[in-house]
Amino acid sequence: MLRGNRWPFLALLGSVALPVIAILSRTGRGTEFATTAPTPTAAPITRRPAMFTEALIGQVRKLNPLLVGPNQADRDITSLIFEGLVGTNQYGEYTPLLAEDWTISKDGLTYEFRLRRDVLWQDGVPFTARDVIFTIEIMSAPDFPGPAYLRDFWQTVECEAMDDYRVRCKLAQPLAPFLDFMRIGIVPAHVLENTPPTRLATHPFNLAPIGTGPYQLERLYVDEDRIGAVELRLAPTYAQRADALPYQIDRMLFRLFDSAEDALRAFANGELTSIAEIPPDLLPQAEGLPGLSLYNTLRPAVGVVLLNFEVEAFRDLRVREALAESMDKVGLVERHLEGRAVPANSPIVFGSWAWVDVEWPPYDPASATERLAAARVDEVPPFTLICPDDPDLSALAAEMVTQWGEIGIEAGIEALPWDVLESRLEARDFQAALVELDMSGMADPDPYVFWDQGEIEGGQNYAGVDDRVISEALERARRDPNGLHRAIRYQEFQEAFAERVPALVLYYPIYTYGVDSSVSGVQLGYLSDPSDRFRTLYMWQSGDRPNG
Repeated sequence: MLRGNRWPFLALLGSVALPVIAILSRTGRGTEFATTAPTPTAAPITRRPAMFTEALIGQVRKLNPLLVGPNQADRDITSLIFEGLVGTNQYGEYTPLLAEDWTISKDGLTYEFRLRRDVLWQDGVPFTARDVIFTIEIMSAPDFPGPAYLRDFWQTVECEAMDDYRVRCKLAQPLAPFLDFMRIGIVPAHVLENTPPTRLATHPFNLAPIGTGPYQLERLYVDEDRIGAVELRLAPTYAQRADALPYQIDRMLFRLFDSAEDALRAFANGELTSIAEIPPDLLPQAEGLPGLSLYNTLRPAVGVVLLNFEVEAFRDLRVREALAESMDKVGLVERHLEGRAVPANSPIVFGSWAWVDVEWPPYDPASATERLAAARVDEVPPFTLICPDDPDLSALAAEMVTQWGEIGIEAGIEALPWDVLESRLEARDFQAALVELDMSGMADPDPYVFWDQGEIEGGQNYAGVDDRVISEALERARRDPNGLHRAIRYQEFQEAFAERVPALVLYYPIYTYGVDSSVSGVQLGYLSDPSDRFRTLYMWQSGDRPNG
């Protein structure tokens, strides 16, 4: 993955998407567990009653929200232990968490947060503004060991505690997505305040976390110096809040697996309640497992063909329209990415509050031929479409260039390993590229870094899209904190994108979550990150299941 100047990643992988929710259900099976001591200890994994057991792929490294980075296992677990000032709902809209509410100045530069007064850390110490300021100061430290984009951003923001339960932040310039940065988990000042940032990465807190969230660490299961599982239990300090969400699942056990194949085998043996993610190539196997229900939603990503504007022909709108109209997008996605993706018509992800249904150039080879004939350039020179070295995406790319050939545009494909493809993009060493723009990690739909003129040099506008209409819509949207105004600006952006075709939008990738059929109440909604699947965990109920 390639991280940009702010939060988005560029994922050049072969996943794709669909705005669907739940699908299959069959008879249930699973594993049951019981209670243990309240402190994390090394112990073998044992089966006990009343446990929701989920498979995660990978390793647990740091259960610290400031240091999790792209490690999904850490992100999943810390999302239940820690809270930010702000959360999101099923549409990606901001909702209060540790903040009761907030106000924004008319110029969009000053944010004031009023904090909840009934929050305790899981060791019983009251949560206050001191914790918020401490967390921000850690992230803004020059030697902060976490993601560099967090350090760079927080160094531009001035925050102060107005009193024990009010925090004020002043921005250098208006930035409507600022609230997304307030979603990061707050850490306890009373535990970490004497720790220099340089020692944060090795602090015992990273494997003995204390948060304010609905679940707290119960035990680490260690096998041969590797964490094999992490057990959480409902936090009494959370449950005592007057408006605490009514979580029904008392304990969560996250078991770590090297592969999704291993996780599927464990489910088949009755050892699991859920599997965090089922990759597309294993969907047929998962669909055949009795008792496993599959829930689908979209990843916060979009598959596109970037057209390098350094190629003279691609600067002609009619050429770009011809490329779009000669491409049977729906058929391409259905034939090559079934179960992995669905066709997309916007660079903003379906399900977000900012998404609108815009009219994209339809599949019409005859019209494409006419547009090409009317183009200002004498001819479109032969070019190469680079794509990930993935069988499905390579096949899609091959058929795409065949369809372009039918209207007289000659192109070839070059399938590249991910790291090589990434390097080619960064060097602007390509003519056209089939890639997946990944906006995970932030719920705000702002796609500024991919399409604004200001991101051509040194940013992630790899194609060099130099369109003032598109840039103005994006710049106005990110400057205006008013949600209604922003929705209008993003509608203008999406309409302009469809009219001006700076890139060819292809698909949305699908995220598939597997849960035992005895579990009810599972809802996914819009995901800014796979860990958002736990947003409705308080609604889930585990039915009676036989021991596996």
